[in-house]
Amino acid sequence: MRRATERPVEAAGLLAALDLLTAPYAAAAGTHVVPLVDSVVDVPATRAPAVLVRLRTPLDRRAVVVRCGGVPATPPAVFTAWSAAGSLLPLFVPDLHGANGSDAVGPLHLTVTVRVVDGPAAYDPSTALVAAVAGADLAATDATDLVEALVVEGRLARTIYLLTAEKQRIVAVSREIAASRHVSLARSGALDRSGADHGVPRLAGEDDDAYRARLRMMTSWWLATPAGFERALNGVPDGSADGGPNTGLPSTVGVDARFRVVDQVDRLAVSVRMVEVVPPGVAGGTWRQRFLDLARGGLLLDLEALPPTRLPDIARARLLEVRRVLRANLDRAQPVTERRYLAAGVAASLARAVRALEALTGSGALTLRSAMTRDVDPRLDLGLGVTIDPLEPARVDAAVAAARAAQQDAAAGIEPGLAGPPDVVGAVLGAQVRDRPDDPAARWLFAAAGLDATPLGDGSLHLTSLPSQGLYIEGPGVLEVGATASYIARIHGGGLGRNVLVDEAWARAAPNLAHGGSVPAALDPAALDALLEQVAAGVADIPEALRPLVGDGLIPAVADQFAARVREAYDGDLLLGVVVDPRLAGLSPDDPAAVASRQALVADLAALTAAGFHAVRVLPHPDGTHVLVLASVSGLPGGSNRPGEPAPAAYRWYATPFPPPDPARPRPLPAEQPVDALGGGTVGPLRLDQETLDWSFRMGGPRLRRPQRWTPAPLEIRRGLGGRAVFVGNRPGIALVVCVAHIRRGAADPYEVRVELPEGAVLDLDQYGYVMNLLEELCPLGVEINTFQLRRNHVSPDGGPPQFLSGRVSRGYTRYRRRRAIGTERHGPPG
Repeated sequence: MRRATERPVEAAGLLAALDLLTAPYAAAAGTHVVPLVDSVVDVPATRAPAVLVRLRTPLDRRAVVVRCGGVPATPPAVFTAWSAAGSLLPLFVPDLHGANGSDAVGPLHLTVTVRVVDGPAAYDPSTALVAAVAGADLAATDATDLVEALVVEGRLARTIYLLTAEKQRIVAVSREIAASRHVSLARSGALDRSGADHGVPRLAGEDDDAYRARLRMMTSWWLATPAGFERALNGVPDGSADGGPNTGLPSTVGVDARFRVVDQVDRLAVSVRMVEVVPPGVAGGTWRQRFLDLARGGLLLDLEALPPTRLPDIARARLLEVRRVLRANLDRAQPVTERRYLAAGVAASLARAVRALEALTGSGALTLRSAMTRDVDPRLDLGLGVTIDPLEPARVDAAVAAARAAQQDAAAGIEPGLAGPPDVVGAVLGAQVRDRPDDPAARWLFAAAGLDATPLGDGSLHLTSLPSQGLYIEGPGVLEVGATASYIARIHGGGLGRNVLVDEAWARAAPNLAHGGSVPAALDPAALDALLEQVAAGVADIPEALRPLVGDGLIPAVADQFAARVREAYDGDLLLGVVVDPRLAGLSPDDPAAVASRQALVADLAALTAAGFHAVRVLPHPDGTHVLVLASVSGLPGGSNRPGEPAPAAYRWYATPFPPPDPARPRPLPAEQPVDALGGGTVGPLRLDQETLDWSFRMGGPRLRRPQRWTPAPLEIRRGLGGRAVFVGNRPGIALVVCVAHIRRGAADPYEVRVELPEGAVLDLDQYGYVMNLLEELCPLGVEINTFQLRRNHVSPDGGPPQFLSGRVSRGYTRYRRRRAIGTERHGPPG
C-alpha cells in the first residue's frame, strides 16, 4: 500500500484514495497529467481512460467554464466559486463498449476553451453557463496556467473518482464559509449577518456589491489621522501630478475625483489695548505710570537700564545679551527715553531678527521709530509692539538671495555657512522666503524671528509678537468711572481704509461685474464715521448716497436717529457700497432689455458673493435710475447672507483686569445683594454666570447664605457686535481690552477639516450619502468636518447641473448605521 507523506487538504479525494490502494488494485488504476498546450490536450492510447480537467489555482468569487471540442458533444465542466486547487471535473469520458469489446481508447486530440465568469453568477453552474456564453475565451497561456488535464486509467479508477467526487464540493463550501467572515468576500445571507452585527441592514433592492461597499467603511480599519483620512477618501496616489483617479472607499460607488482635504487653519488675529479707568474729573496717567514702574521690575526690558538683579541668573543673562544686541544695532532718534521699553518676548524676537539680518546681509542695523511710552498708543500698549523704518530694497534682495542659498546648501547636506547662534540659523533655514515684489517689507524674515510685521500708512513697519495681522483697537485709553466708550477693531490692508478682506474681495469681484461700478466715498469707513457725527449733530443732512438706507422701517429718516441706527446696524469697516446703473429707466418689466438688465444685476450679486462677500443687499437710489449694492464680509441686516457658511470676518471681545484675578480665589457676591442660586432673591445688575454658580456649589450647597463683598472689574463690556464694542468703567484701575479677529481666507477654522472636490466633479445623491456616512465614521473626537463646498457646488439631486443643498436637505441622506433593539434583529427606520 502506498501512502503520500504530504498531501494538501484541498486536493481532490481521488489521489488520496489511489494512494491507499494495495498492490494488486493499484496496478489496475493509474493516472497521468497531460498539460494544456495551445488550448489542445493530446491523450495517447489508454486503457479505459477518463479525461478529467483539474484546477491549478484556487478560485475566489470566480467560476471557470471548460468546454471540450473535437469529440462528440460533452457537457462543459464548471468549477464554481471557491473551488479549491486540485478540484477535478470530467472533461471527456469515452464509451468503453467498442465494436471489438476492447477497453483501449485513443489516441485523443481534444480542443479546449476556457472562460471565466465573475460576480453573482459564479456560484451556480447553471447561471455560470449562461454568463459564459457572452464571455470571451482566455488566451492559451492564461488557460494553461489555470487548468490542466488528468487522465485516469481503468474502470477501478473511474469508480474511485465517482466515490470521492463529493469531497471537492465539501472543500469548496468550507472555503466559502471561511471567506464569508470577511465583508469583501461574503455574499447574500452571510453579508446580511455581517451587516446586522454592525447595525447596517441591507436596503430594499440592494445588491451585494452596493451593500458590500457600504459595509466596508464600517469594517475597515482606518485611523482618524491626516494620512488615514486622506487614504480612506482618496486611496493611494499613483505618482502623477494630480494623484490619479480616486482609489479610496468612495471609488466603490463610482466617485472618480480625488477629494481635497484642507486642514491648514486661518490664523487668528489678536490685539490688546490697555485702558485706564479714573474717577470723574481726574486726569489719567497715574495708573499707567504705576504699571510702567512695575514693568521695570522684569515685565519690560528697559534699553536704558540693566535688568533687575533679583531676576534668576539665567533669565538676567539672557536679557543682558538681548539688550546688548539691540543697543548695538538699533538707531534710536532723540530723545531715547521715548524709545526704551519693550516686552521681553518682543525684545528677544527683535534681537533674533537683527542677528538673522546680520547673518544674511552683513548688517543688522534697524531704525527704531517708537516703542512703549507713557503716551497712549493702541499699537504699543504693554510693550507688545514697536515700529521701525522698512528695509531698503537692496538689503531685502540680498537677504532673499542669501537665505535661499543657505536653504539649498542645507538641503544638499552642505554646511550653510551662516554666522550666528543655532536659533538664528534655524530660523533662517525654516523661513518661507518670498521675493521682494511679493513681499517688499521682507515680512518673511521677521516672521521667521517670531514677529508679525504690518506696513503702516506712514511708511513705517509695525512689529509685534502677537499674531496681529494688522489688527489694532481704536478708542480712548482713559475712561472715567461710570462713562461708556466705543472701541473699534481695524484690520486695514491699505487701499481706502476698509477691512483687508473687503479690499481683497473687491479686487476679485470688480473685473467680473456686468455693469461695472464705483465705490462711493461716503461709504469709506473713516469718512462714514465723520459724516455720521455731522449728521447726528445736525451739521449735515443725510447724504444722497446713503438715503437708500432709509426705508422699510430699518433706518429712521430723523438725522440723529439715522446716525445711531447706522452705527448699530452697519460696520463700515466691513462694508462696501457699489452704485450700479441697471438701465431700467423707461423700460417695461417685460421688455427684453429689462430682463437682460435684471439678469446682469443678478450676475453682479453672484460675482460679489463668489469673490468672498458674505452678504449683499440691493437698495433703490433716490434718483430712480441707480441702485446701491451693499456687500459685506460679515452679516448684513436685511441682506442675503450665504447660508451654511460662516462670515469671513468675525470678532470676539473680552475685558479683563490687569493684573488678572487669581483663579484660586473665587469671586464672591456683594453683601448688599443676597441671592438664592436656585431662584428668587434680588439680582439687580449682578449677572449670575456659570463660574459663580459653580463656586457656590463648591462652597457648601446651592444657597449662598453668607455673601461677601464683591469688587467689580475696572472695565465691563456692555455690547460687542462685530468690530465694534461698548465698555463701561466700573472702578479706578487698569483693564485690558482684548479683541480676537477671525480672518477667513479659504482655509479651515480651528479644530476643523474642510473636504472639497475639484471644479466640475459631480456627486449624485447616493454618492453624496456615501461620502457623508464615510465622513461620519472618520470624524475624530473634537473635530468638525466642513462639507459646505460639496453641498454648494458638487451635488446633483436629479442628474442635472449641481444644485445648492440647504442645511435641511443636506441632512436628508440615509444614515447607514441604525440602532437595533437589544435581543432583536429589528432596526430603526433609515434616516
